[in-house]
Amino acid sequence: MSSVQRHPLAPSDLAMLDGVLRRAGFHQHVDLDDQESLRLAATFLVRRFQAGITRADTLLAELQGRNGPRTPRQLETANLERWENEGGAPRRSSEITCYTGARRLP
Repeated sequence: MSSVQRHPLAPSDLAMLDGVLRRAGFHQHVDLDDQESLRLAATFLVRRFQAGITRADTLLAELQGRNGPRTPRQLETANLERWENEGGAPRRSSEITCYTGARRLP
């Protein structure tokens, strides 16, 4: 018999863990390629919750700091940073326009 005790999760616990997954970038409709990373993230969160870490912010921080696949939000942020470092969107020349009031229609 295992020395680790498994405690059943209440519906409110599952809702909180689902919220953590959503904040990490996992959405309800996950691509087939992402199902394994979702499963690993959910398993990690359940184990940490059962180990006594019950605050959503702490669980999110631990999920993002774990050794393993990065969360979709981390990948999204890394892609955005790389895009910005490579030049990002072209800059628009801004024009200053002076608004003097509403025009009267003839």
